[in-house]
Amino acid sequence: MEADSLARGSDRELTGHLRIALPTTFGRLHLIPRLGEFTARYPNLALDVQMDDRRVDLIAEGIDMALRIGRPEETSVVGRRLAWGHRSLLASPAYLEQTTMPACPEDLKNHRMILYSQARQIRTTFTKGEETQDVSLRPDLCLSAAEGIRAAVLSGQGMTVAADWMFAPELISGEVQRCLPDWSLPPVELWLLLPAGRMVSAKVRAMADFFAERVQPSLGLEN
Repeated sequence: MEADSLARGSDRELTGHLRIALPTTFGRLHLIPRLGEFTARYPNLALDVQMDDRRVDLIAEGIDMALRIGRPEETSVVGRRLAWGHRSLLASPAYLEQTTMPACPEDLKNHRMILYSQARQIRTTFTKGEETQDVSLRPDLCLSAAEGIRAAVLSGQGMTVAADWMFAPELISGEVQRCLPDWSLPPVELWLLLPAGRMVSAKVRAMADFFAERVQPSLGLEN
């Protein structure tokens, strides 16, 4: 599912409103702190940013563009994959002090798992070289919002599987560390979504260009 190519270029006379939807934690950590640069560049363009972890209905809620983690499934949108990023098994030093560091994916059955899902069991694949291990993760704590996942992990309640961008500041500071660093997980995809049937407006193009220029490089995402 591919939207029309977003041609580069900017229009400093952009006016009106741009309504954007994006995941709460992603927006708080990576877009909102940089929006001052965007509004300085386009001072006559008003922004309405909807931060929500649910899958927003772009047409019903009048959204001009959305950023979403994961491939879209609905037919009411057209999408373009912007990039993909790494996922890791993450835990705080406080949690790891209470237990033993896992040596292999199978050891996760002995750890408290905190996951972003309502499922009673999540299956994922760990890879190291040519070796793969399929693991069923049984969450001890399920949370419906990424902010909850962050709070639980940072307070030492268990470990999680998450995109690195979700804990970017803490990975730098050491408040969170990667477990099983020699094993890799399937990557996470970042998508730009537009309501189906709409032309790519200059306002949407400007925000997409700004994201590629100022936000994406800070995430460690690959094209």
